[in-house]
Amino acid sequence: MDKTPSPKKNSLPKLHSETITVVQLQNIEDQYTHLKNNLERQAAYQQSGYFHYGEQEIRQRILVFNKKFPPLIWYLGTIYKLSSRYGEGPIRAILVTGGLILVLTLFNFCTPNFVSTSMELAPKFFKTFVQTISPFSWKTILEENAITSANVWRYTLFFIGQILLLAIQIPLTVMTVRRHFKR
Repeated sequence: MDKTPSPKKNSLPKLHSETITVVQLQNIEDQYTHLKNNLERQAAYQQSGYFHYGEQEIRQRILVFNKKFPPLIWYLGTIYKLSSRYGEGPIRAILVTGGLILVLTLFNFCTPNFVSTSMELAPKFFKTFVQTISPFSWKTILEENAITSANVWRYTLFFIGQILLLAIQIPLTVMTVRRHFKR
């Protein structure tokens, strides 16, 4: 069995702003894209994944070198990198999404004044879990008059986390899993 050495995770050359221009970075990105597409046409998906990762890294560096880039795009790219290795790590993406759901559920479930019997725990936890993954949980929470001046910051953090989960992390996970099964 012939094993070709695989590139290291961070095998991209060190690029410094004094020695390389944005045009050169765009040329490198084009070469990575070309190599990735050729390998995908040949059904060499694992090797094409290395070039996809490199292509995305170069894109992130272009955003940093470009003085007029929107920071939101850079932040989304960084989240994509950390949560799924630019779509190359479906298991990591699923674990990160599940972990975020669990953290938000526990954050919303554990209140400072929470005293309950074990019979009430399961239904309350399930209700909190559904609120975490539901895009309309704010409506239910407002109808229950659960937000008071004492816990407004807790709900604010919960809603920010929920937006990150529902609007960013879950779609990125779906893209990653789709990319994995597309191969």
